[in-house]
Amino acid sequence: MLFNIPNAKAVNLSVSSNQNAVTLSENDRHELRSNFLEMGVDKSVIDLLIEKYEKTGFIDSIDNTKLPLFTEEENGYVRKVYEDGSVAEISHFLLQNPDSNPISLFSIEIGNWKSGSNWWTMTGGKAYYNTGIINCSFYFDASGSQGQSAIINSVYEPHVRLVGANVSEVNLQKVNSHHARLGFISNTNIGGVLPAGETCYLHLYVNGNANMHTQFTH
Repeated sequence: MLFNIPNAKAVNLSVSSNQNAVTLSENDRHELRSNFLEMGVDKSVIDLLIEKYEKTGFIDSIDNTKLPLFTEEENGYVRKVYEDGSVAEISHFLLQNPDSNPISLFSIEIGNWKSGSNWWTMTGGKAYYNTGIINCSFYFDASGSQGQSAIINSVYEPHVRLVGANVSEVNLQKVNSHHARLGFISNTNIGGVLPAGETCYLHLYVNGNANMHTQFTH
């Protein structure tokens, strides 16, 4: 789906000084174009967003001080659309276990789901965060039953991609039965939004049998 952002061509490219500029290879630019197209970014602003990222080191979707113009849900996805035309994407599912209460999953991609009279298991679920520039994810297995809190059984296959920067110290861990996190450090300053050397996290929270959600922090 493409989003038509009013006045999108008026993107301000002088928001920040050149000290935050990001050096992109032609492969990086091609990857960003592909990512933005896949996420439904309006074709008319893609090159402007790439130019803005190169000159300033950020776009609105990776700036925590920016609020989205609107949020849309379609075909299991939630897209937050920002003033400059950039998009942050998560997944959104409402699972109905026929033998228990509904189980809501936010920022989760469903894996293999099985359930019985008072239990359920999910293998190969995927927690992810994607802005086209920052793309991180990991897989997890979880289970639960009526009258007991759902738990994270295992986490695996971490993936981190930060276009225009290198990352290090990628670490995926199950903090406890209800919280897992994927951490990494950007070795490049991204417009002051992601300072070099700062640890970023993709969190997965499993709260009872009612809610699973992810959160990206730095």
